[in-house]
Amino acid sequence: MQINQRGTVVQRKVETCLVVDDDPFDRRMLRRCMEKDKPDMSLLECDTIEGARQILGSVRPDLILLDHRMPDGNGADFARELRQNKDLRDTMICLVTNGDLTAIAPTVPALSKEELTSRTIWDMVLDFVDVCEMTKSDEAVRAVEEFGEAVQKQMAPVLSRLIRSTRAARAKFGAHASEVGHDELDRLEDMLLTLSEMLSEPVKH
Repeated sequence: MQINQRGTVVQRKVETCLVVDDDPFDRRMLRRCMEKDKPDMSLLECDTIEGARQILGSVRPDLILLDHRMPDGNGADFARELRQNKDLRDTMICLVTNGDLTAIAPTVPALSKEELTSRTIWDMVLDFVDVCEMTKSDEAVRAVEEFGEAVQKQMAPVLSRLIRSTRAARAKFGAHASEVGHDELDRLEDMLLTLSEMLSEPVKH
């Protein structure tokens, strides 16, 4: 099997895999597919979502392969639950199912068991990585926007005070100020007003 360079890098990071599936044949098939390219991988198995929770209480696998229709729950719902676990934020969580893939949320990478091969599993894992990267990118954009908004709120009253002080200085010195002094005060006020206008604009990214 040929995997591109990026796929090979991701594959190397997967040292431990948890397979959650109630069908013994499917668990054996998944093990065969995974061990074909990662024979030294530590592979754990369980046949219920509750069993998975117990394993995850002490193990942090690099990859979790979930069946969608489980006897004690829904694989897609469980995947979304696991994504909220900060301890598993670096774990790749993917569905392998006989169910209808169109019924699964697009944020949960999934693969039909009818197309199950070592290659399709790793392609799905790469899809998961892409989704995570997009999510992190969105979070970074939001962080920048929130920072910009915080700066705007903090700077607005300071700038208003500086503008008032500049105008008060012009009024105080009045005719006693030289022409150069007036020009400098005008220039300073224009700079402060320009900065105030910039900070009042929406944050761009």
